[in-house]
Formats: sequence, C-alpha cells, structure tokens
Amino acid sequence: PESSHEARVEDVFDQAARVPPEQRSALLDQLCVGDAALRSEVEELLGCLSRATTQLDVSPVAEAFLLPESLGNYRIIRSIGRGGMGEVFEAEQANPRRLVALKVIRGGFATPRIVRRFEAEATALAQLRHPGIAQIYESGFFAVSMPGGQPERRPYLAMELIKGVPLDVAARGLDMAAKVALIADVADAVQHAHQRGVIHRDLKPANILTETLETGSLRPRILDFGIARLTDQQAPGNATMLTEAGQMMGTLGFMSPEQVRSRPEELDTRADVYSLGVTAYLLLADKMPLDLGSKSAFEAAKTVIEEEPARLGVCVPRCKGDLETIVAKAMHKDRDCRYASAAEFAADLRRYLANEPISARPPSTAYTITKFAQRHKALVGAGALVLALLAGSSIALSVMYLQVRRDRTIALAAQAKAEAEARTLNATVGFLVEDTLGQASPARKGISLRVVDVLKDATITVDERFADDPLVRGRVRATLANLLHATGQYDQERPVIEKAIAELDGVGLGDSLTAVSVQTRRGVLEMATGHPDVAEPLLRDALARCDRSSDDVEEIRWQARSALAEALQVLGRHEESQAQLRDIIATLHPSRLSDWETAVSARLSLAASLRATGHKEQVEPLIKEAVEIARARTPANSPAIGAALNQYINCLASSGRINEAAPLAEQLVENTIANYPANHPQIGYVAASAAQVLTAAGQTAKAKELAARAHAILRNTYDDADFSLERVAGLAVAAFESDGDVAGGVPYFKFWLQARLLAAGTTENQGVIDRTTQFLLRLYKLENLQGPDRASTTMRRWADECRSATPIIEKEGGIARSPHAARMLANLALSVHACSGEGNPNQSLVIELLAQARTAAEFSQRKAEDLALIDLVQSRVKGK
Repeated sequence: PESSHEARVEDVFDQAARVPPEQRSALLDQLCVGDAALRSEVEELLGCLSRATTQLDVSPVAEAFLLPESLGNYRIIRSIGRGGMGEVFEAEQANPRRLVALKVIRGGFATPRIVRRFEAEATALAQLRHPGIAQIYESGFFAVSMPGGQPERRPYLAMELIKGVPLDVAARGLDMAAKVALIADVADAVQHAHQRGVIHRDLKPANILTETLETGSLRPRILDFGIARLTDQQAPGNATMLTEAGQMMGTLGFMSPEQVRSRPEELDTRADVYSLGVTAYLLLADKMPLDLGSKSAFEAAKTVIEEEPARLGVCVPRCKGDLETIVAKAMHKDRDCRYASAAEFAADLRRYLANEPISARPPSTAYTITKFAQRHKALVGAGALVLALLAGSSIALSVMYLQVRRDRTIALAAQAKAEAEARTLNATVGFLVEDTLGQASPARKGISLRVVDVLKDATITVDERFADDPLVRGRVRATLANLLHATGQYDQERPVIEKAIAELDGVGLGDSLTAVSVQTRRGVLEMATGHPDVAEPLLRDALARCDRSSDDVEEIRWQARSALAEALQVLGRHEESQAQLRDIIATLHPSRLSDWETAVSARLSLAASLRATGHKEQVEPLIKEAVEIARARTPANSPAIGAALNQYINCLASSGRINEAAPLAEQLVENTIANYPANHPQIGYVAASAAQVLTAAGQTAKAKELAARAHAILRNTYDDADFSLERVAGLAVAAFESDGDVAGGVPYFKFWLQARLLAAGTTENQGVIDRTTQFLLRLYKLENLQGPDRASTTMRRWADECRSATPIIEKEGGIARSPHAARMLANLALSVHACSGEGNPNQSLVIELLAQARTAAEFSQRKAEDLALIDLVQSRVKGK
C-alpha cells in the first residue's frame, strides 16, 4: 500500500519541476537530505517530464495541459487544479448529464505505479457512501491524440464536483461552538471511511470544501479520500505556494509524526485523528500549532516529530479546559495516547458542546516525566530520575509505578490491536489493488473495464491468496461484499458475506467491528431480497454481537436496530416494530452526521407501519420530518434522499394529491438513474413506484416505459415467485391497459399469472382461477377466438407454455427440480380444470400435471404445504 512517502514524492517533484533544470540538483540536496529513495523517485519523474516536454517542444514552466475540448463522455469546461503530474477539470458528463470533477494524469506520467495508485483511489472511493465525502462516479482510461504522435492512454477519475470553500475559510467569522460542530461533522465522515478500511493520509482544510445548504447550515465535504493525493487542488484565485519554501511545510504541518518518519508499518487510522486535531487547532486558534514556514524540510520534519505545540488555551484563553484537552489528545505525538478513532474524537467534541463530561484527560504525571527523560537523556538519565523520585517519596514512586505499568499494559494492547488492524488493512488494499485491479487493468482488458467486472473473479481468488490467514480472508471478503452490495450484485454477495462471518468467527473476532458490520449487512441483504424471516435472527445476532463488542459499534447498532424493526414490520409484528422505531427516533440526534441516515430510515419505517395499522393521520408528518432531515444533510439529487422522497410521493398519491406526486416521481427516477449503475435494483424499485403514480395521473406512455424497465431490472434480482416481482408485473399490466395497449400488456399479464401459480397456497384457489379467467378473456379478444373449444385449446397451449417457458423450472431427466415447481404445476392443473370449458376435455392434461407436481414436491422448499395443495386440487378434479 502507498504511504505518506508518496505524498512527499509529489511535493518535492512539484517544486523541482518549476525551477530550471540546472538548479534542480541543489534543490534536491536540500529537500531530500538523508532520503536516497525519495530523491531517486523524484529524479525518475523529472526524467518523464523532460521526455514529455521534449516531445511537445515547450518548457516545463509554461507547459499547458494539452487536451481536446472533450474526453470521451466528458466536455471540458475549465481547469480547477493542477499539479506536476496531473490536472483536475470541471467537466460536463454527457450521459447522465451532470457536472463532475475530472482527474486526468498528464502525458508521460501514466507509469505502472501511478496507474495502480489511481486504480486504488477508485477502489477506495467506491466503498464510501457518506454525505461528508465526495462521491466517485466512474474511472477508466482515455485515448488522447497528441500533436505529432500516437494516441496516448491516460487514466481518469470522474468524481462529484463540490463547489464550496476550504474549511478554514468557511470557519472565519463563526463562533467557537459552530467551529467545533463543523469539526465533529468532518470526523464523522472520516470515521465512515475508517470503518470501511480507508485512511485519508492528507487531511487538511484545503482538502475539505464546505458547502452552504439551502437551510443556511454548513456541510463539510472531504475530497481526495483514498490514498496519497495525486494532484494539488487549489481554490481559484489563490496564489500558488508550489515555488515557495513553505509549501511542503504546509503539508507536513498536518502530518502525524509517524507519517513524517515514513514508516508504513506504523500507519493506521490514528494518523487521520492527528490531522483532525491539527485542523481543529487551526480553526480555533486561527494559526497552525507549529510554525514551520521558514524551516527547511529536514528542520520541519524534526520539529513535527520532537517539538510540542503551545497549548490551545494559551493562544485562545476561551479554549482552556475541556476543549484544549480534547484537541491536545487528538494531536498527541504518541499515537497510543490519541483517540482510538475519529468517532471518539467527535463524541468528545459533542460532549463539550452539550456541557457533558468528556472522556479525554490531561497526560498523566508518569507520562510527562517519561517523555521529559526521553527528550533530555544527556541531562538526566532514567536511573537518576528514578533515584530522585525514590528519595522524594516511596508512596509517590509506588503510585507512579502502578500508573506506568497500567499505561504500558494498555498501550501494548492498543499497539497489538492497531498492528493487527494495519496488517489486515494493508493486505486488503494490496489484494484489491495489486492482485485484482492490477491483474485486470483496462490496459489488458479494454478501456471499458469497470471495477464491478473484476469483483466476481476476486471472490474466487481470496482462498488461494490468503490460504494461511483466515483473519485477512474474513476482512477481504467483508470488503468485497460491500462492493458487491453497492453495485446490486446480491446473488454474488450472499456466499461472500456468509464466508466472511464464518472466517471472523473462526479466529475469535466474531464481536469485532468488522464482524458486527458484516452480520448486519447479512440481515440487510436478506431484507433487500425479500426474506424478512431470514433477516430477523441475523439482525438479532448482530445486536448481540454489539453488546459483547469492545469496539466502537454504536453507529452499526442503530443500523441493525432499524433494519430489525423493518423486518418485524414486514412480518406483520407491527407493535414490536413500532416500539423499536419510536425508541430509535427518541434517542438518535439527526443533527449528527453519524446518526442522520438511521434517523431518516426509522421515521420512514414507522410511517409505513402506522399506515398499515390504520393510523394514517400520523404518517405524513413523519415522512416530512424524514425528507427535511435528508435535505439538510445531502444534495437534492443524492441517492440518500430517494427513500424519503419515494414514501412522500406515495403518501401524496394515496391521499389523492396525484398532481403533486407525479412531477416529484419523475424527478426521483431521473436522480436515481444518475446516481446508480445501469440495471441497479434501486432503479427498478423507484421506476415501479413512479409507474404507479404516473398511471394514476394519466401519463400512461411514460408509465408504460417505466414499468417495463422496472420489470426487466428486478427480474435479474428476484426469484420469479417473489411477490415484489409479481407486483411490478401487475403495475405494468395496469400501465399498458390504461394506455389502451392491451396487446402490449399481455406479456406482463402472463408473468403476473405465472407468479400467482408459483406462489398461491391452499387458501388462494379462487384468486388463481379469477386471474386465469381474466387472462383468457384477453387472449380471446386479441386472437379473435371463436367456437365451443376455444377454452380447452387455449388452456392446453397455456399449460405447455408455462411448463416450457417459465425459467424457474429446471428439468433433469424429465423431472422438475425447482423448489417452486410443485406448487406451480398444481395451480396450473387447477386452472386447466376450472377454465377448459364444459365436459373437461383436458382431463388427461390435468391428471398429467398433478402427477408431475407430486414428483416435483420432492424438491419443494415447503413440501408439506405443496402436497396439501396437490391433494386439494386432486379432490376438486374428482368432484369431491
């Protein structure tokens, strides 16, 4: 994995590229003192620059980024940031139409190392879905024609375009409480990334843009959330510091001591906590904690590692006490003495704002004395210090000994845990970048290759790659499962996620943050695929793991509780569900970034449960609250707001306000298509709901289009016997027939009827017969069938079509092996018997179908129920 070393390479390269070639050696002597590897990599990149500028016949200082007006699907609007190796553009994507930030590597610099880092950033960002983090849309390669040469292939990354101001600029003029709240929101976003195995490594105000929402509130958005940054992005109008002596110092000022030492094995999430602490200091004191501006690179690095900054309360007296203690703990030079997570840092900031006791405490006396001895070995040796203490007071020595031993035990345990986490994190990222993306790059398999195209292969190679390391296997599988879920690959996700939890349980990590998250994801997956009865025990188990866990699992606990309440609701246990949801709503604080999504989903689930139990007057206020919370935290076209808006649309429609609902439904479909991959199930859900609303509004042409699209998408997600798919087919029938297109609706009516045959039990006989009768009437009319035998002829044809064309029935040796085949064949026999006309001319067909059904029952999921249905139909056929 890449480390802060890569960021230093780019910093030094940026400076060296902007001085004449004859001055570069002296500059590198100053900037790379004592670091031969750093100098070697920078010189290699400078060689690339020399070759590129020779080909273009322009100087390195004046060279423009020579690109056409458009790149593939993107029209270039303007440059918004430039570094020595690449450039960031504001661009317009053609399909879907939207503005993006487009990162492109400069000609001559698409080396294998840089390409791997680019792909790693895409992989990291693909896992992150948080309102405080800029979202990635797409990555790949462009073919760029250059003057006098062959087309060049350059990697690109299309991301959400954030139009805001740097965090420190936005914070000017705010009161202290508002600044603290802003920092806590940033920490929430950082925690989201850390939980998904991603460390930023370059957190600073320039990488955190702040938007002003319609409500007037501020929302910070973190950029370049992946690996070490690839370009320097500066706000338009700001003077560049690339040629000034302090530029590298500015980055160093936010780097933790372990980052500055360039030791990848020491790097974990606490490096980002340090950067958050420095950012908080800067916002509150309006200056950096350490003055590095006039120092050389070597001197600045030594300062970061060794010197303590002035306490925040000395610079800003109002910050004395708890706030200065919180910031000091986040910025502690010893990573074991920092907050263990960004979530802990955010929690203490909010305790401060709420006038509650904080968890941080000033450094212990033992720690202070130990650090003094380490810094002043020439003045006082450790032995002399102990003797002095012993002479002073044996009681003080005893207390200090116990304190030091306790601190050492805690530190060793934390170190072991952090080292294990770093090892698994490095292995996970290495596997995804080197083994997966590195071996299946667009250079080998074509420009159109997407990350999702290689995930399936990755799930197969995990066992081989980590044969002797079940801990890493579990972590890698968890990461792959998240990626598969995000891309809607539910069938592929299930076995991966089941293996992940088995791996983690097998090595005693069943109560870790990763395991709790995976088990919750298992429950959510079963809910997403229509199995609430399977989801309930999984989610209860996830909550039990939360209770046993020593990790910070509170955010996941709320997600599991919310998902459990939804499962209970679908199972018809509304009182239990409503009690859970009311408690969640009363406890959560939607103003916090870490809570708002669960606060929204809890309100939506409660609204749905209240509607189902007849309390309709309470529904709309809850949905409005959910929409307002989502709108305050996310852009209007964000996928996060979709669920809330969808329920609000349905609420408007059900109360007769169809003219208000219809335009919102169309807009929601457009937003969903823009934010999800093609054929993602979420597009199917939203399109189906919109089709129903538009049919009621009389916009039948658009309703037909959406219903057909929803059915096609969801049929790739659901089993044909699933009620969700049956419902979508019914919506399509309604849309086509409302438009007067009976013939166009017949294929969907066929599916609607087949779905009933696959699902109906012993109490639903009449519904099967009624739906079959409706279907036959349509066929008679469309095919102009006449005569007394039209019913028997049509039913024979229909039975043959069902047995041969229904994809859920797989045959082996003439026997239907599908778990749903027995029920479908029994219901088909009932339909043929009831609808074949006078005298039952198809009696032999009915007997054949029942015999096949009884054979197929050996493979049924619900064998006893299916046999009871077969017996019931057989008794009706015999006239009993």
